[in-house]
Amino acid sequence: MPELLDIRDEHGNLTGETMMRSDVHRQELWHGIAIIWVYNSQGQIMLQRRAAHLNAFPEKWDVSVSGHLTASDNPRQAAVRELGEELGIYVKESDLEDAGMLADSFALTYGKQHRECDYVFFAHQDVTDIESLRLQAAEVMEVRWFTIDELERDLADPVQVQHYSNRNPRLYNLIIDHVRQLSAKQ
Repeated sequence: MPELLDIRDEHGNLTGETMMRSDVHRQELWHGIAIIWVYNSQGQIMLQRRAAHLNAFPEKWDVSVSGHLTASDNPRQAAVRELGEELGIYVKESDLEDAGMLADSFALTYGKQHRECDYVFFAHQDVTDIESLRLQAAEVMEVRWFTIDELERDLADPVQVQHYSNRNPRLYNLIIDHVRQLSAKQ
């Protein structure tokens, strides 16, 4: 069954159109993506290394989880589903902290622009045995915890940053600022 996506404008507003995912990508149309940043009580951020065959950021370190909003999905529903599918972490919608929406556009491996409205959420999860996570092999090569200092250092280094997805830098700043504020309160 083809995956249907709701078309949006760059501000996240629905246009009323629904199209097959392949057509949305081919026509470079705006659509919704759920982004989930997982962090723990030690002030670490979980990143995933994406599978080699993917059209967006193959073999790069990326957000903890991301996934398309299918037609009629609300962002929280999609975030809960994707977190379970990609990492085997199961949460309720109320467990997610809403961090807002931001627009992002980047080139896919085959040259088309991917235009997404990122609905960003934070999920506090103290996963002590990261090897016990049930990774979706079709999308995720590995996951690991990064400290804020390590992530900031890598993103500022012209060589190391090549190992990370080139998403909107504000997306990385959202999680770094969030975890830093939580650490300051402790």
